[in-house]
Amino acid sequence: MLSGIEIDHPSGQPWSSGTCSHNLRGTPIMKDIVAYSRIRADQVELIYRHVPMGILATLLNGVILTFLHWNVVQPRALLGWYGVLVLVSALR
Repeated sequence: MLSGIEIDHPSGQPWSSGTCSHNLRGTPIMKDIVAYSRIRADQVELIYRHVPMGILATLLNGVILTFLHWNVVQPRALLGWYGVLVLVSALR
């Protein structure tokens, strides 16, 4: 039964099949809801699949920036900055 299903509408307003007085199964709006939720699930999966590459790129860019700024900024500040970058990346 579809009662109580809540899915966010692209406009940000929630859709809820539980608030309708008739059965939505097989109607165009239900097909839109199902299609939207599948697309949304695929988008979220795609984002999470590429997180490790983003973290690796962040750490590599941090090493490059630390190396390039070594004679411009105090090394202690650079190492502290890179340490925080590593900590935040590890928490992700």
